Amino acid sequence: MSATTPWERGRLDARRGKPRLLFGQMYEDWDIEAEVLPATGRVFCIASAGSTGMALAARGLAVTAVDINPAQVDYVRDRLRGGAPRAGTADRFFAAGRRFLPLMGLRRSMIRRFLELTDPAGQVRYWHAHLDTARFKAALALAINPLALRAIYSSTFVRMLPRRFDRIIRTRLERCWARHPNRTNPYAWRFFLGMDPPDYVAPTLPSGVALELVCADAAAYLESCPTASFVGFSLSNILDGTEPAYGERLMAAVRHSAKDGAVVVLRSFMEPPPGESTECRHPLPIDAFFTHSLVLTYAYPAKLLQQLLPPGLTVDTYGDYGFIAIAMVQTRRLHPAFLPAALGVDFFLTGYRLFTRFATKPSLRGLRILRSDTDRLLMAVGGNLLTHYGYVHCRAAMKADGDRLRVSVSSPGSVADLDVVADLSSRPAPLPAGSPFANLEDARRFAGPLPYTFDYEPETNSIVMIKATRSRWEPQPIAVVVRNATFLEQPPFNAATPILANAFHVENVPYRWERGVVERLEEAA
Repeated sequence: MSATTPWERGRLDARRGKPRLLFGQMYEDWDIEAEVLPATGRVFCIASAGSTGMALAARGLAVTAVDINPAQVDYVRDRLRGGAPRAGTADRFFAAGRRFLPLMGLRRSMIRRFLELTDPAGQVRYWHAHLDTARFKAALALAINPLALRAIYSSTFVRMLPRRFDRIIRTRLERCWARHPNRTNPYAWRFFLGMDPPDYVAPTLPSGVALELVCADAAAYLESCPTASFVGFSLSNILDGTEPAYGERLMAAVRHSAKDGAVVVLRSFMEPPPGESTECRHPLPIDAFFTHSLVLTYAYPAKLLQQLLPPGLTVDTYGDYGFIAIAMVQTRRLHPAFLPAALGVDFFLTGYRLFTRFATKPSLRGLRILRSDTDRLLMAVGGNLLTHYGYVHCRAAMKADGDRLRVSVSSPGSVADLDVVADLSSRPAPLPAGSPFANLEDARRFAGPLPYTFDYEPETNSIVMIKATRSRWEPQPIAVVVRNATFLEQPPFNAATPILANAFHVENVPYRWERGVVERLEEAA
């Protein structure tokens, strides 16, 4: 088997000729590297179009950017000197594909409206209602089937793509819409419209900041480096299309040149083995401490809420009502359970949760997370890497002033703004006027948290159950004034009048989430 890489040809097609510029832009989110790589030290990255390397260097890292394609190295060098971006082979292919989007039923104006959205839950609904149509599905399946792709790409790259790549692309797109606000997602704007979003500022290298640029094979270069040279590696999708022997050689070179605890970021078009999920399964037990938790529960017609649930879950009802909870939590020392609490993160969190039951095991009650907002960017990025809770970075404050506890949240696009004042002296308060609950005991069952949080994996048709444990959980009913809660003004909630059913407050609570447990659903007959 060969221990070289097909990327050395500098071409995506099977024709002979000199290497070409393949990528004039990058479609990889360098924020991932920025969050998971150490803050200081030397890192290795694949040069590609230069964006990741420049972004990491601008953050203070010593970056060595390597590419086997001399055309890419020349292009990045020109960009470092102030040259304008140019289109590469892949960019021209995407541009050609965009011309066919109207034939797939995706008009530019419709896509623009979609990309202006900022609420992940609303984005998924718009995607299903207007874009992910039968016409689009059929056209995509035709456009990226292996026979069509071989007319453009070398068979070396085509054969590594998984079966029904069109379905995988659609699943990955939906996963993106469910996690990140479209309005600030430059990769979605470039892919579908060929432009950056309004107010986007591309990564540049500040004056006086250097980036080492090398034209070489990645494995050969790392083999030549001294041991313990790098604290991190950004490898793009370098192993796509390569033989296993090259992957083994590259990983051996990474281990040789890595410092203890080095982080590796590797992307791929390939999928995990059959039956394994591409999604995060909440892999770590997490401990935290809640200094304040204020939970508002709103009643809606159960039929209206059922549309928000995936297969395997049903609305947990009280009479004809289902319930949405808004949990506002000041959190301290959130950390993997196996690490010291001193390494934990302090942050504010708003979670929008739907009370549910496991359809085939109705005794199992839990919460389905619709959206989460946090004031810490690290928490937003890390949370979306490890969970599907749809974290969005926001501005927020939870302040206690005497007997008043005020919560204010300002979210992108004002989709999930909050302004709530709780009267701490009112505890225990009576139920809100118009509450559907007959008494406080019934209301307490919908005060949260519940024993489980439920998630769904479409690839494996499975429910992921995350068990929660806590101590000193003694919620007190509390009087609140809700001045603003814009999430409830979004579809489908704006189709009914929300009823404040209860409000509870709890403080100084140790909390723990266990690792996710997967339970496959039975296939429909």
